[in-house]
Amino acid sequence: SFVDYLLPRPIRKGLTGAGAAACLVGTVLTVSQITSSGSLGILTRSDFVNLGINIAGFALLLALFIADSDGEAKRVEERRAKKQAQIDAGYRETVTTTTGQSISKLKQVDDDWIIKRLDRWGKTERMPFLGPTKGALLRDLVREKDPQ
Repeated sequence: SFVDYLLPRPIRKGLTGAGAAACLVGTVLTVSQITSSGSLGILTRSDFVNLGINIAGFALLLALFIADSDGEAKRVEERRAKKQAQIDAGYRETVTTTTGQSISKLKQVDDDWIIKRLDRWGKTERMPFLGPTKGALLRDLVREKDPQ
């Protein structure tokens, strides 16, 4: 969404977390001021307004922080599932780096990859395409005959 581009998740979480903490501190200070005065008659209307604003701000910013944290966890799981689906479909391969870490990367796009991709796309859209076997035969035939 537009908000994700304007304010990336780590910045949003930092702002909402800091805002919620500031509102909580404001709430604690206002409550301590109210309780230390001893008499509610001395308090002004602005004291109660400040308390209400701080409580509402804390609740709202905390809710936004929690929603962003839940969205982050959901997005991580979606990425993991998408990556696994790509591995299962043959679009990604698992390799080991020079440091011994196992990672996955997208396969190089070549003739076979394109044919497999078109075949899978055709099956989902119910469109007739050549499969990988017929596609390989056709490719070899075209190379052999070398049409002009």
